[in-house]
Amino acid sequence: MGMLERIDIRPFLKKYSGQVECVSVGGESGPKARLCDFAWVLDSHMQCVEFGADFHFHQTGANFKKGSKVYDIPRDQQHTQAKKAGLDTHDGILLSCEGYCKKEDAD
Repeated sequence: MGMLERIDIRPFLKKYSGQVECVSVGGESGPKARLCDFAWVLDSHMQCVEFGADFHFHQTGANFKKGSKVYDIPRDQQHTQAKKAGLDTHDGILLSCEGYCKKEDAD
C-alpha cells in the first residue's frame, strides 16, 4: 500500500528503538493511484532522523504532489524520481542513489 496521508510513527520508533531496520515509504502506481504528497514523505523522513532509524523513499507513485503542483509520474520514472530526492539514510548518513534499505522493490 502506498503512503496515503501524513502519519506519526514516533510512538513505534520510540517503542522499538534500535529494532526498526528501515522505514520504507512510497506512493501507489497504476491508473487508479491515490495521491502521495511529498510533504508526508519529508515528515516521515524527519521522524526517522529524529529516532536514528534508516529511511528509504522507494517510489513517488503515479500521482505525486510536491508543493502546490501535482505530477503524473510514468511508472518507469517513479523509482528514479524518488532517488533524486536524496532522502535515503543509513546510520544517520544520507546515502547516494543506491541505499542500504534498497531490496527488490515490490510493485
